[in-house]
Amino acid sequence: MKTRIILMGLGFVLLAFCGGCDKPDDVPPRILTESQDYQLPKARPLTLEEREEIRLLKEEYNNAIQGL
Repeated sequence: MKTRIILMGLGFVLLAFCGGCDKPDDVPPRILTESQDYQLPKARPLTLEEREEIRLLKEEYNNAIQGL
């Protein structure tokens, strides 16, 4: 029984190996219409409310990790 399982496993590996690819060097066609340039979004300055909120979050984080 154990030999049969091993032979079936080897047969499956051989089948997958032989039937996997016709030409291993084949690659999918490359699409040349895609844009290759990435533009970063425009940076905008933070408002005073956003800065205060970030400061409060940083302060809360620092207070929480002080006791560790």
